[in-house]
Amino acid sequence: MTSDAFCNWLKNLDKEMKKKNKKILMFIDNCTAHGEIPNLKNIKIKYLPPNTTSKLQPLDQGIIQSFKMHYRKEVVRRFLADVERQTPTTIDVLQAMWMIAKAWNLVTEKTIANCFKKSGFKVTCEDEEDDLPLAELARTWQRVQEELHLQDTDFEDFVTFDNDLAICGELTDADIVTSVLPVTNAEADEDEEEEGEIDEHNFTIKDAYNALNTIKSVFLKKGGLSDDVVKSITKLDCALDVITHTGSKQTTINDFFSNQ
Repeated sequence: MTSDAFCNWLKNLDKEMKKKNKKILMFIDNCTAHGEIPNLKNIKIKYLPPNTTSKLQPLDQGIIQSFKMHYRKEVVRRFLADVERQTPTTIDVLQAMWMIAKAWNLVTEKTIANCFKKSGFKVTCEDEEDDLPLAELARTWQRVQEELHLQDTDFEDFVTFDNDLAICGELTDADIVTSVLPVTNAEADEDEEEEGEIDEHNFTIKDAYNALNTIKSVFLKKGGLSDDVVKSITKLDCALDVITHTGSKQTTINDFFSNQ
């Protein structure tokens, strides 16, 4: 994460909140990327105390863990699909971004609320729900272990192997001085669309995934990839996952993952 990327994200979120006529309070830590905060109208920023333990940070109480489990599950499924097709697994940056969007949308509000409660934002805490069907996950990971001879590595190890990876730089004295100096102003907005007829056809799961990939490409090229569009596309992706697992017996993992 960089300071510029964080500032741009904050400005876009501020515009979003303004459109919805909402005001929010955001808690952030003292990481370098959070140094220079732009002028915001609908977001109030509060810093967590310096050198705070992870126990006070909701993200560290299970939100990141839940997200990473969903993301790694997608990577594992992709790998197994490629094994069946006998093709090497390659995930480019764009595909990874779609998988990230899908994984984030699978983290439930209940999980997020529980992690805030665990950090002391509320006294009581509901039982943590299981975001992932564990039986299915165990079966899937067992196949990966067999393919890659990873008998000594469990799924939890795979999810957490990069937990200690640095996500932003260390604060220098100059950064600290800059962060306490006054800041400047914010900025402006943008939009487009198209149609087609439904062809009555005996479509397969593979066709559905190919169509979904076409939709992704169109929105990317036409520049209409808003948060709502990404959420809708990832919901369709999840719905296809469901019908693949509960649908016809002839559905193969190949159909399920084609061109994902």
